Amino acid sequence: MVFQFVGYNPDIPDSLNTLPQGANVFGVYPGQLWGTPMDRIVVIGAHWDTIGNTDGYNDNGSGVAAVLELARQIVQSHCQPRHTIIFATFDLEEMGAQVKKLKKSAR
Repeated sequence: MVFQFVGYNPDIPDSLNTLPQGANVFGVYPGQLWGTPMDRIVVIGAHWDTIGNTDGYNDNGSGVAAVLELARQIVQSHCQPRHTIIFATFDLEEMGAQVKKLKKSAR
């Protein structure tokens, strides 16, 4: 099995900084049932954005670190899961929370 990062090219120096604002990063680890109607996708995710004057290193950093460590452990164990695993890191989650807050205060 090959672990693929969609939208990330390790051959480009500092490639995460080349992603557009609001880019989500996904890694797909195909399971034995990949591509069949029997596959039940498992998503492991965290958000990696933050806003000023927050402890984003704790909230976002720990979540993304957990996703990356789980991906590393699963890939290096050479396990062959029955179902496909998608590792996801989401951007602009905090922006959505700020927009909600602004809408509430405008009422």
